[in-house]
Amino acid sequence: MDQQELITYLSQPETLQGQAINDVEAVAQQYPYFGMAQCLLTIAYQNEGDPRYDAQLKKTACIVPNRNNLRMFTVMAKRRLELHKEALRAKEALETQKAKEAQKALEAREALEAEKALEAQEALEAEKALEAQEALEAQKALEAKETEVSPVAVTLETPETETATSESFFRFVESREIERQQPSESVIPEKMFIIPEIDLRSGEEKLSDNLKILDEKRKTLDELKAIVTARLKELEEEKKKEEDGEKRTHQQMSRKELIDKFIAENPSISRPKAEFYNPISVAQNSTIDKDDIVSETLAKVYLKQGYFEKAISIYEKLSLNFPEKSIYFAAQIEQIKASQTNNK
Repeated sequence: MDQQELITYLSQPETLQGQAINDVEAVAQQYPYFGMAQCLLTIAYQNEGDPRYDAQLKKTACIVPNRNNLRMFTVMAKRRLELHKEALRAKEALETQKAKEAQKALEAREALEAEKALEAQEALEAEKALEAQEALEAQKALEAKETEVSPVAVTLETPETETATSESFFRFVESREIERQQPSESVIPEKMFIIPEIDLRSGEEKLSDNLKILDEKRKTLDELKAIVTARLKELEEEKKKEEDGEKRTHQQMSRKELIDKFIAENPSISRPKAEFYNPISVAQNSTIDKDDIVSETLAKVYLKQGYFEKAISIYEKLSLNFPEKSIYFAAQIEQIKASQTNNK
């Protein structure tokens, strides 16, 4: 055991446990009259609840010079050991609580992730179903569109009865042959009409042209906004530069005017003349009472010199300055007035 370990055990006696006891026992056996080592060994036995504690305590009490210090040291070590154990228990409880909270947080996070995954799966399935439905509807719309666009000859009338004669059928066929031979000149009979073919490509081209025009207008508007913003910034910078230039010009002119004024006036520094010492004026000033100087000592001096009015005046001022002693000053004033009456 080195010096640093010894200092550590003295400052932290609750650490004297386990292997530390063997170290302290070795030092105590090597230096049997080393009182500090015997004290540490006593504390170590006390911390471990060793049955040798009582015998070691008696031995240490015979060695140390002050038994009161030994008693205080053992009591302090016992108290520190209890606090150390409480701190360890609190630390273990805190770690257990943190572990439980971390486990709960992990479980909650896993549940949340599972819920999010399930929601994502449901959303994906719903999206796929919606896409399939949209594709089906688009297919149906395309088929209906192709059916409507292709020219179809529709027969409005059919033979009135199922027992129509072959002659009427032949007449119908001959009329169709005549119509095919003269499609441009003949008039479409009332029994037939043709649905014309609709060209959708021209509408799409017009729509794309309109979209391009709108994009160009929007780009032009954005460019115009950018130009206006840049111009406003330039105007603000120019205005700021003009204001800074005016300030500088004003400062320069002010300095120039000050210099011209200084040159025109040509001021000079005059040294005040020292007043010649006059003993007569000093003597006269010494006889003038200064009202700002008031003290009880000065009042007593005036009283001894026979200046009762001045003493009374000072006591009155003191009474105003120190109202807590106004009764005392009033008594002094009454005493001075009484002595004046007796002298008369």
